[in-house]
This record gives sequence, C-alpha cells and structure tokens, in this order.
Amino acid sequence: MRDTATAGAAAGAPAVGAAAVGAAGTGAPAGTGTASAGAARSAARPVAASAAGGAGDPVGWGDFDPFDPTLTAGPWARLHALRAAAPVLRSSRGFWVLSRYRDCHGVLRDPRFGHDVTGRDSWLEPGNDVSTEYDGARLLLLAALDPPDHTRLRSLVNKAFTPRTVAALAPRIEAIVQRLLDDIDGGATADLAAALARPLPLIVMGELLGLSTGDCSGFAALAADFLAGLGHDAGRSPELVVRRRQANVDFVARFAGIVAERRGRPGDDLVSALIAAHEQSRRLTEDEIFGLCAFLFVAGVETSRGLIGNAVLALLRNPDQLARYRAEPEIRDAAIEELLRHDSPSPVTVRAALTDVELGGRTIRRGDLVVLLLGAANRDPAMFADPDRLDLTRPNSAAHLSFSAGIHFCLGAGLARLEARIALTAVFERFPEMRLAGQVRHDRSPMHRILATLPVSLHD
Repeated sequence: MRDTATAGAAAGAPAVGAAAVGAAGTGAPAGTGTASAGAARSAARPVAASAAGGAGDPVGWGDFDPFDPTLTAGPWARLHALRAAAPVLRSSRGFWVLSRYRDCHGVLRDPRFGHDVTGRDSWLEPGNDVSTEYDGARLLLLAALDPPDHTRLRSLVNKAFTPRTVAALAPRIEAIVQRLLDDIDGGATADLAAALARPLPLIVMGELLGLSTGDCSGFAALAADFLAGLGHDAGRSPELVVRRRQANVDFVARFAGIVAERRGRPGDDLVSALIAAHEQSRRLTEDEIFGLCAFLFVAGVETSRGLIGNAVLALLRNPDQLARYRAEPEIRDAAIEELLRHDSPSPVTVRAALTDVELGGRTIRRGDLVVLLLGAANRDPAMFADPDRLDLTRPNSAAHLSFSAGIHFCLGAGLARLEARIALTAVFERFPEMRLAGQVRHDRSPMHRILATLPVSLHD
C-alpha cells in the first residue's frame, strides 16, 4: 500500500476516485447567505459608474501600496480611510485599487474583467517579473485562466468538491484533528499555527491527491518558496526570485514522477482521476495535469491554513463570541462565514480589464490591472453594519468575498469550511481554558493573510 500523507491512515477513509472527475457542471457556487436586498441586487450587476470618485486621486493616496507589509498586522483603520477617501484609486505603480464591496463584487462578476494576468506580475514588487517564466503559470493555473480554458479545466475537478463528496470526508478530518491535538495535549503551551492550522489541510490535501508523507513535506517546502518569491520581500531579494523559479521547476518535475508512477498503479485519488480523464477524453494535456495538481495543493493548503488560524485568533480575542460558539452548536456553520468575513485568508485578488470600463467616475483602460481589496470590501459599512465587530449570527455574513465570486468562486470552499468547523470545535472543546500567550506573527505574503505563529496557553 502506498504510504499516504498521514501514517496509519484509515483504510476506509473516503477517497476521490475517477468517478469524481468528469463532465461536471461549471457554474460556480454563489454566496449562501443573505445580504440586504438592495445591496445584493446592486452587487450582482456588472460594474457601472459609482457616485463617488473623481478625475484625480486625493493627495497622499497615490502612493498607497496594498502589499505594504506593515498593513498585515493591523490594516483596518488604513483601509477604512482609503475606502472613504479614494475608493477607486489609480496607484502610482500603474494599477487600480478598489476597496468598496459593491465595486469589488461587481468586478468579480463582470465579464469585462478577466483573470489571465500570469504574464504581468511585476506589479507585486519592482523587479519581481515572472513574465518570462512559462512554468510560473502552472502553480496559478486554474486561478489565472479565463473561459473557455478555465471552464474546461474546472469541470474536470468540480465533482471532487461537491457538498456530498466533501461531507463524506468529515470522519477522516475529525480523526486527523484529534490526533494533532493529542500531540500537544500534554504541554502547557503550543503554537497552533504549526500544530493545527498548517498540518491539517496539508494532510487532507495530501490524502486527496494520494501523496506520500515525504511528497507532502517536499511540496509544502516548495509552496513556501513559491509564495515567498511573490511576497513583499521578493523585489529586494534576488535569491527569493531564484527560489521561486526553482520551485516552479521542481513542482512540475515531482508531479511528473508521481503521474508516471500512478499510470502504472492507479488509485482512488485525484491524480489518478485526472490521468483517467486525460486518457479517456483528451480534455486536458499532460502539462495541465501537472498544473492542476500543483494548484490544488497550494490553494487547498493555504486557504484552509489561513482560515483556521485567523478564526482561532478572532475567537480568542472576542470571548463573548467564543462563549456563543461553544454553547450554541447550531450557529457554527454561520459562525464560519462571519469569521471568513471578519478576517479573510485571501484579502487581495487581481483582475485585468478586457475592455475600457467606467467605474467611480474613472476610466479603467483595456489591459489595466485592478487590485481588489476583498478584505476591505468585507468590512465595508455600506454592506455590513458595524463591520469591525465580530458577530457570529450576523444575518448577511455569508455575502463576504473571501472565497471570491463569479466563475472563480473558490473550488474548495466547502472543504475549507468543513476543516475549519471541525478544527475550531475540537480545539475549544479540548482546551476550554485556552488563551493567547504572546504576540502573533503573519506570513509576509502579498495575497494571503495567514498566521505564521499563534502562541497559546492550553491551560489556565
């Protein structure tokens, strides 16, 4: 038997087989919550000119950098000020920055904006240009394509993440969480970022892809190098850029070996399912198999890792809401939506204008890049009353944009929600006296808001 991502994995654990990949529907899920009727209708329309904004940007905001590392620790006051002063901002670095809910939601659903920006990444940091890296697109594959290629590739993996398929994974996820908590139960303190938030999605995604423990560890290291090479420091560190490029090469090489091995010994896993889809219908190329595997690994791990860590921190900082989470199991699904809104693991995304678009009294030209501050949109008071307050029963919290919207709505959103709910419930039941035990630290990433450390005292 192949050594799976968790030693001693249950033989009866739900698996993703070839039947889970095929001609699934291509429509992306819409938000499951309710916003105010007027706001929801407004947000669902294609982008139109907004009332605010003007011919120029307010003094002092042209140099605003949405990827400034000082924003990571405490961005909200600055983002509220930006939204009030310059909701449609033309950055001095050449891209546009949007921070209102209605604008961000509108662009995500507007077909006049596309997502294929893989050849124009130099806006992340000066000198950080991956336009010459063919392999660079592979790790961004599904998230960086427009229809029809996006539709074709997404349809091949949709069935692996249906609500029914994801729900079947719950017993296995619960077992993994309990084992991870067992590992720290004897101590007085722990770093929950390292002990829970990071390993849980790593193990789950590794098992879905049928990866060995060694492969999982290796891919995790490559993912860290890739993301660091897109981060705040890359423009000042040629070494980080070199490591990112090497990570691209190594990701493809490793998955090429796994695909070759799996062709001879197929299993009930997503890699085998993609190979079967390739051989049966030729609907995807060999390179696309590598790209989808790499994308699913990186996106599946990082989103859930950020959600779990941010959610634990938010609840520890809001003891009244933590008390409700513990005492009222019936609100836990809704609570995950509010925790996603309150502190998104993916607070930034990018689109490119496919044609000239009028927005907020400004003209976004064809080819211009638009940075959408989804974290700021999630705290827009025009959409969410008292937006900085954590309210686990907020009636419209599921209208958040943390999983994007439109055709690029997060493919693994259901899995991330399930992992977070199981992890939060288990850790707060196991350690009812848990509290923060020091300063937290965030990853230095331009596109994610993820805790690198989360020190806690497990017992009072």
